[in-house]
Amino acid sequence: MMPPLESDVQSAKKHWSDATHAQLSKGYNLYKNKCGSCHYLYRPDKFSEEKWKHEISEMSAKIQLDSAQITMITRYILTAKETNSFAKK
Repeated sequence: MMPPLESDVQSAKKHWSDATHAQLSKGYNLYKNKCGSCHYLYRPDKFSEEKWKHEISEMSAKIQLDSAQITMITRYILTAKETNSFAKK
């Protein structure tokens, strides 16, 4: 799993005008450290957008994520899914 690239920000801004590289990076780190502390990290292209949103919502209560953290993880996952940047080296 690769951290977000600067080029991912433009893709994210198509969906969220306030998206920044720092936010995507925080989302990546939260996904890697919070989600990855309990289970295997699924590739962003594994699930549909709807399924990701559902799973993140379900898991957020178990690991006590606040709404800002949920937003950052969701934005990272959905951006990485769209750009395929998680697989780039």
